[in-house]
Amino acid sequence: MWIAINVFSYNERAIKAYQKLGFMIEGTLREDLYFNGNYHDNILMGLLKRDYIESI
Repeated sequence: MWIAINVFSYNERAIKAYQKLGFMIEGTLREDLYFNGNYHDNILMGLLKRDYIESI
């Protein structure tokens, strides 16, 4: 069992926070979002149940 989240590459604070919680980058959809005149990657992050249990 696992939990997945998506976060856009411009949100670096969220990416770091999710990584501190144990989430790992599973994949990237490159230039998936066009926002304010720029393209941004859509990053898929995941956390396996066993990894979470081992970390607590």
